[in-house]
Amino acid sequence: MHPNTLVCGGDNQVQMTVRVDVLWPEKADTSADAAAQHCYVVGWRLQNHLICVAAVLLVSKFTPAALKLEIEKLSKRFDRLNDFKPKDSAPLTLLGEIKPPSHDGAAPAATATGSSSSSRRHSDGAAKSIWLEMQWHADKRRPILVRGMEQGTSLAIDLCHVISYDAAFSQGRRYRHLTIRKRKRGDAKDTSATPLHSAIGHINHSFEIDQVLAQRPAATAYASKLQSILCWPFVLGMTLCRPTFRLWSWLLSAHFPDRVPFFGGKQVKSLSLFLRLLNRRIDMLAAIPEQYIKYNRLFLSDQPFHVLENGYAEFMSDLVLLVLDLVGGYTFRALVPTAIAYFQRTSHAHFRSLKAQVTWLVDAPAGFKINVALASSLGKGIHLMVDVAQYAIDGLSPYVDTILLIASAASILGLSVQLGLLYDFVEFVTLQTYYLYLYFSKLHRVQFDLLSSLWRLFLGKKKNLLRNRVDSCEYDVTQLLVGTLLFTIVFFVVATNSVFYLYFCLVRCIVLAIQTTIWCTIVFSHMIPLYSMALWVQDKFQFPSDVYLRPVKAPHALSIVFSNVHQNHCFVQDDFPATRQAETDAAIPTAYFTLHPVAFSFGALFTRVSEYGGALAKHYTVGKFLRCFLLGEYIPAIPFEGTPMRLAKATSMTTMTTKQVWEALRACSWA
Repeated sequence: MHPNTLVCGGDNQVQMTVRVDVLWPEKADTSADAAAQHCYVVGWRLQNHLICVAAVLLVSKFTPAALKLEIEKLSKRFDRLNDFKPKDSAPLTLLGEIKPPSHDGAAPAATATGSSSSSRRHSDGAAKSIWLEMQWHADKRRPILVRGMEQGTSLAIDLCHVISYDAAFSQGRRYRHLTIRKRKRGDAKDTSATPLHSAIGHINHSFEIDQVLAQRPAATAYASKLQSILCWPFVLGMTLCRPTFRLWSWLLSAHFPDRVPFFGGKQVKSLSLFLRLLNRRIDMLAAIPEQYIKYNRLFLSDQPFHVLENGYAEFMSDLVLLVLDLVGGYTFRALVPTAIAYFQRTSHAHFRSLKAQVTWLVDAPAGFKINVALASSLGKGIHLMVDVAQYAIDGLSPYVDTILLIASAASILGLSVQLGLLYDFVEFVTLQTYYLYLYFSKLHRVQFDLLSSLWRLFLGKKKNLLRNRVDSCEYDVTQLLVGTLLFTIVFFVVATNSVFYLYFCLVRCIVLAIQTTIWCTIVFSHMIPLYSMALWVQDKFQFPSDVYLRPVKAPHALSIVFSNVHQNHCFVQDDFPATRQAETDAAIPTAYFTLHPVAFSFGALFTRVSEYGGALAKHYTVGKFLRCFLLGEYIPAIPFEGTPMRLAKATSMTTMTTKQVWEALRACSWA
């Protein structure tokens, strides 16, 4: 928007020529009251000569003084309601007027005497700011700029861009969700807003301003009233329970003393998945008032509010999933007690089946020849461990009622917490199979490491641990003899150990499959963006990602070419160079564009699911699985902090007292 210098004809005065860009509200209903009639133009004058039109009002409904008074009241009202005010914000003002089109359909010409009466009538306003005189285009939807005045002086306008935007799209201030990503910058550190950024920040209020000035009755916001009725008691209840939530969160996050065996230095919640999910649920409930205050302030301000980038969509999805989780926990409240009672009845059969299969492994499974003495010794040790596990399970029989009570109480906190308890129960009752798998996997790894070392002995090599490499080495006869004997013993024992290792590896895989099924159910119950999906299905432009301008071919219009971008998808630049003048003699060459938002795809809503998939792919690699299967390497579970299961970081409101949170909630808008 840089002015150019040119010499005007008669008086040889050097005058600056300017380009005027007008953002014009286009309505789908062309039979509106203001269509093709004498109207006032109300809006903002932004950087240089960027004009943002908010409303077009009939002259017959307002006197200039009354309209000016209404505009001042409306401008003060929006300034008072919005805490965030852009640096380049401009006051709402009367920009000019637009008249019906000429009957011959030709482009209007700007003359020195044209519209003299209107310019005299508004000379006071024109002397202070800009004043535009327009005519309706033949299609009765777009304007034609006839003349512009600034501080009482006519502007030398050599080019005009009219960018039509959907006025209805600004309902709910959806334009501020837009993110203009395709701007070319000379410096990567340049974060300044483009003129179009500033314009979009203002047209968020165009629909509401048009409704107020046109004196149209506002639609009854039943959804807002219902939201207020539901949100107020829910958030109030969470605020009152906030101290209790904080106490439980502190207890679950406390560390055991270092002198406590096995658990020294660990947090209480690290003992089981049930406790971790319980701590997460309590922290989420405690943070609901703070999150509501945060997003209420953002939503009611003019600050750019991108629902996918600032966490609002995730917060609302968490609330929806929380309600569904609580309903599911109440519906399936008998799930965990039934599973515990079923296992109590069938636990002896489970241990008998495990013993029988181990006995089958000892007695030459499938005709496979194994070392009978070693297999018998291993079988006795496995039977002993199974008997100990059965004795431990039977010892819990007096406490079954307490376990069932805990399981029933867990249903209050939701289905996912119940599933966490079921996950821990499966892990506890299969603990003996895990330790047997761990023992045989370590034995499997040791024997193959021993075979590898003895094989290097035959090759005359050894591993240099200091330099971490294999060096050549000379062995004497005694070393070779002992190595040969050890290699022979280990080689014939490998088959027997591998049979038991493969069996318990298979048992471990079955247990992990059950736990993985439960875990995936828990994860997806926390990550499916149901709220975002519902909004996207209703209107995908609830999640706009970008905007682009599309040139409109119209009579008496300037031809514009975008040199660096595709014609059909021309994303916003800072300038649009003109390449050809209009075919007819027009007062001000004008080019028309339409502003189109681009919505996110449906798959883009699953940000947390994709992030969790990336975290899993990074943590559980193919190499780790192979080392786990062949060498018995342990793969630790991925922590919540490394996945989207983590909660939002603490904010400045986290340290607020309950009284301060209560005062902040009273200041929120519940309409």
